[in-house]
Amino acid sequence: MVSKEILKRKYFKENEDFEGFVNRVCSIFSRNQNEIKQALINGDFFPAGRILNSAGLEKDNISATPMNCYVLPSPEDNIESIYKTQAEMAKTFSRGGGCGINISNLRPKDAKVNNTAKTTSGATSFLELFNTTGSVIGQNGRRAAIMIGLNCSHPDIEEFLHIKETNHKLEHMNISILFTNEFMRAVKNGKNYTCSFFVPETGETIKKRINAKEFFNRFCKVNWNYGDPGAMFIDTIRKNNLLSEYDDYKIEISNPCFTGDMKLLTTKGYIPFKELEGKTVRVIKPNGEISSKDSPVFKTGTKKVISLMIGATRKSTLKEIKCTPNHIFKTFDGNDVAAKDLKGKRLQIPKVSNYISNEELKYERLGFIQGDGCYHHTKGRNVDGITVFIGEKDGDVKDIFNGFLSNGSNNAYMVTSLKSDIQKIGIEDKPLCYRNLPKNYNSLSKNLKASFLKGLFSANGCVIYSNNTKRVQFKTTNKILAMELVKELDTFDIKSYITTNKKTMVSWKNGDYESRESYDVNISQSYSLLMFYQQIGFIQKYKMEKLYNLVCSLKIKVIDIIDKNEIVDVFDFTEYDAHWGVVEGIVAHNCSEFLGSAYTACCLGSINLYNCVDNKFSPNAEFNFEKFNNLVDIGVDALNQVLDYGRDKQPLEANKKAIDDWRNIGLGFFGLADALIALGIRYGSQDAQELLYSIAQIMMMKALDYSATLAQAYGTFGKYDWEKTKKSKTFKILKGALMYKGLYEYVEENGLANGSLISIAPTGTISLLAGGFSGGIEPMFKISYERTTHSLEGKGETFRVFPTSIKELLEYHNLPLTLTNEEIKKKFPYIVEADEIPYAERIEMQRSVQNNIDNAISSTINLPESATPENIFNIYMMAWEAGLKGITVFRDGCMRLSILNPKKKSEDFDNNFGEIVPMRRETNGSLPSLTYKKQSACSKLYPTITFKDGKPFEVFASVTGGCSANIATIVRLSSLALRCGVKPEKLIEELKEQKCPACKTLRGQGRKDVSLSCGNAIAESLQEAVTEFNGEFKEKTNIKQPKQTDEVHEERVRKKCPECGAEIRAEGNCISCTQCSWSKCE
Repeated sequence: MVSKEILKRKYFKENEDFEGFVNRVCSIFSRNQNEIKQALINGDFFPAGRILNSAGLEKDNISATPMNCYVLPSPEDNIESIYKTQAEMAKTFSRGGGCGINISNLRPKDAKVNNTAKTTSGATSFLELFNTTGSVIGQNGRRAAIMIGLNCSHPDIEEFLHIKETNHKLEHMNISILFTNEFMRAVKNGKNYTCSFFVPETGETIKKRINAKEFFNRFCKVNWNYGDPGAMFIDTIRKNNLLSEYDDYKIEISNPCFTGDMKLLTTKGYIPFKELEGKTVRVIKPNGEISSKDSPVFKTGTKKVISLMIGATRKSTLKEIKCTPNHIFKTFDGNDVAAKDLKGKRLQIPKVSNYISNEELKYERLGFIQGDGCYHHTKGRNVDGITVFIGEKDGDVKDIFNGFLSNGSNNAYMVTSLKSDIQKIGIEDKPLCYRNLPKNYNSLSKNLKASFLKGLFSANGCVIYSNNTKRVQFKTTNKILAMELVKELDTFDIKSYITTNKKTMVSWKNGDYESRESYDVNISQSYSLLMFYQQIGFIQKYKMEKLYNLVCSLKIKVIDIIDKNEIVDVFDFTEYDAHWGVVEGIVAHNCSEFLGSAYTACCLGSINLYNCVDNKFSPNAEFNFEKFNNLVDIGVDALNQVLDYGRDKQPLEANKKAIDDWRNIGLGFFGLADALIALGIRYGSQDAQELLYSIAQIMMMKALDYSATLAQAYGTFGKYDWEKTKKSKTFKILKGALMYKGLYEYVEENGLANGSLISIAPTGTISLLAGGFSGGIEPMFKISYERTTHSLEGKGETFRVFPTSIKELLEYHNLPLTLTNEEIKKKFPYIVEADEIPYAERIEMQRSVQNNIDNAISSTINLPESATPENIFNIYMMAWEAGLKGITVFRDGCMRLSILNPKKKSEDFDNNFGEIVPMRRETNGSLPSLTYKKQSACSKLYPTITFKDGKPFEVFASVTGGCSANIATIVRLSSLALRCGVKPEKLIEELKEQKCPACKTLRGQGRKDVSLSCGNAIAESLQEAVTEFNGEFKEKTNIKQPKQTDEVHEERVRKKCPECGAEIRAEGNCISCTQCSWSKCE
């Protein structure tokens, strides 16, 4: 019913049915028309509302744009440019588009001007001009959509923040502040920030110094109250798109990380992030396996970092790990915890990789020979003159020498066919007590050094693990080798020390002899043991198992978190299998509708993710990526055809040129929350984040693939430049995945048809049109809600509306549709509503998709009415730190009405908010009432409170002296509020807000009988009545209730209302109209 009503009222043209609607929309497509039509009929893909509304109207001589919103250039700081912007707005509105502009070029208030005004009225003063244009030139009775942005560096930022509080004419305009990273760092650190504007015309520089954190707190308070302004993180926006390296493309309006010196565990060992930037590597996953794909490593910006101090106890030497506060780590108990919350928490120990290359295997053998090989004089063609001793438990060592040993006895084996390798590295032909590290050891790469040390420790090293002693030890009689090892281990972040064993007499069967002085290289610090386990270890499995148990017993945790207020370049990586890697020995997680340049517009369409789930609600439910890929092809093709169709319907010539130059499209999706329900996954969970990451990445890569195919057939967008495109951060992030799929070379060869491809719009209307699905990336707003239609409204009837996913879930399980929302959630715990999802999970969901989206993501965090401005502050800070481009926060109950407003029980209402229909008065009978005597500075009042069903129903007041009209207004509005369901407590609170100066003076003179205002008098009476009534009428003893005779009652009823002419009725000593609520107390 909802879908049909939307179609009928918004999209069907005169005498058009569904078939005619589909044919009209699809008439604009020449390629793949049948596929696009079928996707539309099936509800798999929908072009945006502007396309559905305007397609095919040229036959009726209607010129309407199929684009949703246009970005106009920032007006220059002069009258001519300002009014040119207004004219371009008007023309855009007349074609059905909305507009976004940045007014930061306009000089601030009180700046000098060279005209009779002498000083300017400021940038914000022109908002009303633009707003009036949107109001006058609307679309079918609708106000045109306007977004206004202002840079945080503009001195009018304070006035802009409060503009909607002081000018209610602007309440329908959307406004946002564009915050830079510099400003947000000042917020984070509580520092001052200087807003500055230079006026070339006069040479004047206007500066305003503000405390950034105090301003941002006020920003959050205004946002809490009004749901506006929004926050856009402009530096992130400008850096994260395919066109970021194009100098003539500048965004006008609408990642957790590590420092560069931190090291990522790869198949080549630990490598610092700054050495890996812009490259791809194979990452070792926490389970010891190698990632199936190359992982890109990239710089994510300049951010504040904190230091995690890692160790077993405070007394142990601690390892410092630097990362952003929100970076996620895995704890020992399997939980995912942000860095800032890790203090005292034990960390998960990753497994070591079983992977070893042939080259690494070779150096393990050479390391073992260094530690245990004895030279002798038996040399031949296949014998190298070295014997190694391999114990009975050391079968793993024997395995790595397979094919390189001759038959031996008493565990002694002669090494064969390794002579050239031994000579190449330079193992000395000396007894063990004189043999130092090979002369060519330092020429090895770090991972080959680790392999050599692994072989060396496997020959002469051991694990000592008891209640009192936990260490790894290497024994040698060569002091120089011991010192070399200490120095070399330090390069692996492994701290060690040497203990000396003095000469001693040793007894053997053949006699006694004095042993040499020996040296033990000891590793005992907790973090060093962890690093030894992960980077070097032993060949023997039994030694590795003992070492792993030792490391786990250390209970390595975050001992302390230090905030040094450091702001540095930070980096992250993408691991495609599990989204986890190992950084410095610790398991670590990897890391608006449209944004555009001047005169660009959003050409939008969205894919229904719910329809991409096979075997919905069953244990075999799965996401059909093959179908999804096909829909991405259909969507990219359809939107490119819309660009061609809509070019000549653009409001301005500059819009046509923008299409030629950039060909921006915005393919998105809807139904994410419904798809998760069909899969049995809770929105916001780790599984949901990983699925969303995969969907977004595959969507972006497939869109690039099809855009390259279109470029091959029809040419690239006008200003395409491969060298600039491949340098964009978005392309760098995707490079590893693109190369894995072979797409990198394909794009390089063919180019791209589009400058922008993916944009996740809110899809409010088309998601409802498709059958009641969640919009864009948003969670499910409500499991069900009451709705009416124009035909039912007159009858006072409503019907319950379920999202398609909930309805089909209940039907799948043969459950009645009469289950309450709470009963549904109890039966299916993975179903959550928007205001139940922790905002940290909402931010992580957006973060999961952010790096794979080249344009904007519309995302609104819905907060309960009880949310505080501090909650909003934390959300915005978390969003900024997470590298999001922007986010919207909307608190239920704020002064700006929510777009989505279910019939929700409010704390301040006895009926459902949204049913703003006063309860009817009875035409016959009487109501119990209580009357009180009150005094104000100018009046004697006799407020009367009537009750219905045990609750206050109406307020009347007889007045002598003073302003009876004002008091009558108060009581009539109070009555209306009570009849509309406002709780008495809330009404009392509001009435007590205002204090009368005359009343306060009398009270100060000792007149305690005087109320603080007439409103206070009404509030006091209402409070006393509520307290006294207790559900039953009790006659007051100090005020005689006037008797009402039948004759008087009938006489009053026969009177006509002076306002509407309807009959009036009597209640107590008052009369009121049964139709328009006019009343008078006698």
